[in-house]
Amino acid sequence: MARVLGLGDLSSAPCNLPRPVTILDLPPDVLLIIFRYVSKDIGLPGEWDDYQLALNITDPSPYPNRDRYLEHPFPESLASIRPLWRDVMSNISIFWTQLVIRIGRDPTPLSRIRQYLSWSQKHPLDIYVLRRVDPLLKDQNEKAQLESVFDLLLPHVGRWRILRVCSLCSSSLPLPRVQLVGRAHKLEALILEFIVDDLVGSTGTTLHLGDEFETPVLKKISMGGVHFRKSYVDPFPQLAMPPQLYSLAITGYHSQNEAFALVDLLACLESCKELASLELDNLNLNGFDVGPPIIEAPRMPRWGVSFTDMGGDVIAEYGRLLNHPFIDCVSYTRCGLTTPLDAKLLHARRVIMEEIHSPAALFESLAASLSSTVLGEVEFTNCGGLTTDVLRVLTDPTMPDPEAEADDEGPGGIWICPTLEELMIIECTQFRSTDVRAFVEARRRAHEGTGFVDEDDPGFVVTSVNHLYVRGCCELVPEDREWLHANVPYFQWDDFRGGYEWRPLSENLLPLGVGV
Repeated sequence: MARVLGLGDLSSAPCNLPRPVTILDLPPDVLLIIFRYVSKDIGLPGEWDDYQLALNITDPSPYPNRDRYLEHPFPESLASIRPLWRDVMSNISIFWTQLVIRIGRDPTPLSRIRQYLSWSQKHPLDIYVLRRVDPLLKDQNEKAQLESVFDLLLPHVGRWRILRVCSLCSSSLPLPRVQLVGRAHKLEALILEFIVDDLVGSTGTTLHLGDEFETPVLKKISMGGVHFRKSYVDPFPQLAMPPQLYSLAITGYHSQNEAFALVDLLACLESCKELASLELDNLNLNGFDVGPPIIEAPRMPRWGVSFTDMGGDVIAEYGRLLNHPFIDCVSYTRCGLTTPLDAKLLHARRVIMEEIHSPAALFESLAASLSSTVLGEVEFTNCGGLTTDVLRVLTDPTMPDPEAEADDEGPGGIWICPTLEELMIIECTQFRSTDVRAFVEARRRAHEGTGFVDEDDPGFVVTSVNHLYVRGCCELVPEDREWLHANVPYFQWDDFRGGYEWRPLSENLLPLGVGV
């Protein structure tokens, strides 16, 4: 073919093309420029501004935007390619402010951790001590590994900004004010996570009140119940709570542990004047106390509270001890919400229910907000308890109104959740679209009968549902869709969006009420 084209014999032609230059051939100064650009794309923790950090601290999942970088973290993932690259990067201290340390299988060598600490110089440190994915349910060496790691980290406690430790067993984790001591004056997030909660009763270490763990700017704590009780509740008030604590999550306190009094926990938390988010997950608390509330009067909304796998008696006592405060949001996940009829749950502007499969528990939690003029939003997710019968009961004012009877105005009745304006239902399958329509229609009809007055008007009875969102529940039949579209300002049912005030992003793309 070459001869046909007049090119001669290509097999004998000399190859004078230069060898292409790859990144492995670049000189150190050019490599350094590239590495700096890579670090900016990733967003080194040391270069975050305070606002961005605050957003991550308030997120329920610890630093979700960072997690995808932890499996192959910068700069170690690049430094391990060639010795030259490690040498170049070791001279740039800002590269080493995020330390990802592995325990378990193939742990990070202690010599490597010493290098990290040396190369980072005096910069604040975001430290992640993480267990590699491993099917083993036992690890005899985990606790010793962590002790060796913290022997190296503790002398630098003044530089910690984030400390997140993820272990197999809770008994392997270090205990604040016992194993974690010193002046951590830059620490903003302390997260101690585990897979197996095997820590029962005492940690085996006597807590000395003189071993302080000073955290004046600590904003987020997430840890197990035994750790939190030993480190913060038992020493209180001799040792104060972190003064800037904003978000707290406590997970797991088993019945085989000594009784953990709810009143002691709340007395400890009441001293945290900045606390805005509280999560109590599967805590076996002693919720019965004959004493008065620990505060004299309800306060303005401060805390968003999340209960997971908790009993209704403890939840009701939580509200009583705090004198039934008004809060922004309360969330119930797999909670047994059935309580005595005279018990009151928290007053919240927004209520979220997940995996509540008992119709009685779900109804009673809503009935606890019987005459509240605070509750405006309710969200149900995967709740088998949201049935046709429950929606039917909520459709009319079925609870007797004592004031109406006293005024000889007939039996009267009180609407449950009278100020409910936004309703979100996700993956609940025990009702029909007709049941939802009946619920919404009855409230709109009663609201219309008062001239659509709001809750501040003396003639207020109930408000209309103005925002309705349903996904993954049941089929929306045409007649219900038409009524909702004509009578609800905004609603979405799976892929259909409508409502008499809803407009698509571009009026030229879709007519009003067409599904997108």
